[in-house]
Amino acid sequence: MTQTLRRAIETAEDLPLWRDHFPDDSILPGIVQLRAAVDTALAAGPAETRLASVERLKFSRPIRPGDPVELVLDLDSAPPTTASFRIECDGTIASSGRLRFAEPEPPPDAALSHHEPLEDPPDIGEVLAHRGSMSWLARVVSHDPNRTCCEVDLDRTAQFFDAALVSPAFCALEWMAQCASAHDNYARRVRLDARSSPRVGYLLGTRRLGLFRLHVDTRVPVFVEAVCRWGGSTALAAFDCRVFDSTGAAIAEARVSCLSPTFEESR
Repeated sequence: MTQTLRRAIETAEDLPLWRDHFPDDSILPGIVQLRAAVDTALAAGPAETRLASVERLKFSRPIRPGDPVELVLDLDSAPPTTASFRIECDGTIASSGRLRFAEPEPPPDAALSHHEPLEDPPDIGEVLAHRGSMSWLARVVSHDPNRTCCEVDLDRTAQFFDAALVSPAFCALEWMAQCASAHDNYARRVRLDARSSPRVGYLLGTRRLGLFRLHVDTRVPVFVEAVCRWGGSTALAAFDCRVFDSTGAAIAEARVSCLSPTFEESR
């Protein structure tokens, strides 16, 4: 029997995250929406419930400061094996997806990024529009026309989740989106020899975010890599992303779709 749960999502205009995501175009981060769904589902299940993947994730419209927002979550059973969710904003669906609960998948073989590190990388704020509490990357490690690898800012991520030593593995989705945006802005800088402010990219979703562990240990360096698979004549782009630690052990992987406004002028 399906169990339907509802909860309001806070969007008060004085929330600090609005100024960080983004300073000139405030929208509710996708990771906040996903976190609301995951936290609600896990709270409704037994303690041993484990998130294994996020599927059919779609962000359909932005949520702005002060918008009325409600999460609607449908659990398929007790204990749940899947949960479908949608986030409604002012009568329309802003985002939706499905959570699958099981033990984490066996990870693929360990693999590090083999690209040469940059000798003089830009400051992360030069290629990423996120600021303050929502800037979750520490630095650009390597870049070429199709691929960018960044080190994750684990301390800032953990602070967002009110944690000290671990963060939930599904936060990898935000690392992927930010790495894709950094790649886009870096490519624009290189091709146009321009040093203007980084532009905002928008995460549209993913068919599947696969998770290979439950949590990320903030004491072990973590990296995210985004490989552009297509995107050029339009502002749409797809990136194959993976998150791994300093030993090469996999944490998460997904193909994410993005709206990347700089593609049109940089290609």
